[in-house]
Amino acid sequence: MTMVKYKISEKDGAYSSIDGSIQKADFEVYNGCAIWAKYREQLPMLSLMYSEKFGAISKSIANLYTYGKKDWATRHEPTRTVRTEHALDVLLDVYEKKYPVDFFSIKDSIIEEVNRLNFNTTDKALESSYDLVAASKIMAVLKDDDAGTMSSWFVMRSIGIFLVNIGTLVYYIKALIFKKVSIDFPTGKKFKTEVKN
Repeated sequence: MTMVKYKISEKDGAYSSIDGSIQKADFEVYNGCAIWAKYREQLPMLSLMYSEKFGAISKSIANLYTYGKKDWATRHEPTRTVRTEHALDVLLDVYEKKYPVDFFSIKDSIIEEVNRLNFNTTDKALESSYDLVAASKIMAVLKDDDAGTMSSWFVMRSIGIFLVNIGTLVYYIKALIFKKVSIDFPTGKKFKTEVKN
């Protein structure tokens, strides 16, 4: 499975941002998220199974807003990537899963993105509605102070896990295709399911 992302930061934290400038970060910076294709399946799966890397991946997604995030890759992208719509949905999901997100520093960019949402056709209206709901939840937080997608879908369904909705901690547990599944989390916790019949 093609997992996310390419680490683009150097050992000293230097990296080329999406606006073409050279920046420094105190976390590993990733690019190539193809968020539009991965926000419902692969990114939630990574947050569960690769939590030690996912914090940096989520900071990298939030960091796109700092340097002029567009819905499509900019001409300065340091790696191959495509669309970045639904980053708001991912950031809300990240926040709900207790990863740190500095919404205050990117608030103006979030508002700019919401103002650009397209409701002109049925499919665009539906997609923009996801982002609008996520943005409204993010603003409440502020007020209170195919690039691997199908593979991720297959893995999640195969092990019987179905995310109910981005931005929630609710998962359906369904029939799995294996007799047993065990996920060992970096925290030491385990998730096990077993088919009895």
